[in-house]
Amino acid sequence: GMNGLGMGTGGMGMGMMWGNNLTVYLSYADELGLSVDQVRKLKERQRALNKEIIDLRAKMQTAQIELQELFDQDKIDMNAVEKKIRANQELSAALLLSSIRANVDARNTLTPEQRKAAQQLITGGMMGSEQTIPGKEGVSPNTSGHTGHSH
Repeated sequence: GMNGLGMGTGGMGMGMMWGNNLTVYLSYADELGLSVDQVRKLKERQRALNKEIIDLRAKMQTAQIELQELFDQDKIDMNAVEKKIRANQELSAALLLSSIRANVDARNTLTPEQRKAAQQLITGGMMGSEQTIPGKEGVSPNTSGHTGHSH
C-alpha cells in the first residue's frame, strides 16, 4: 500500500481527490449525457494515468528501499540520504501533478453544461450523504443527544 511513504501523503490525498473526477465522469456517463467519443477519450486518459501512477509508485517504493539501505550503513551518508529524500519528494510531486493533469484533461473533454452537472454530482455525492443524517455536524460519538440509541 501507500504506507511507508512518510512524505507527501497529504499532497497525494489532494491528487487522488482530483484524479477521482475522471472516475466520477465515467461512472455517471449516462447522467452527464457523455457521447461515445467522450467516454472513449476519458477511458484512454484514465488508463494512461493509471500507468503513470503505477510507474511513479514503483519508483517511490524503490527509493524507500534505497533509503533503508543508506540507513543500514555503519556510517550514514547524510548527503546521500538528503538526495534520496529530495528525489522522493520530486516523485511525489510528479504523482500529484499527473493526477491533476489527467483531471484537467478530463474536464476539458466535457462541455460546460456537463461540467456543471458533474460538479453538482461530485459535491452533491459527498455532501448529500452527510446531510441526510440529522444533526450530523459537530456530533461527537460520546454525545447522547441525537444518536438514536436507547440507554
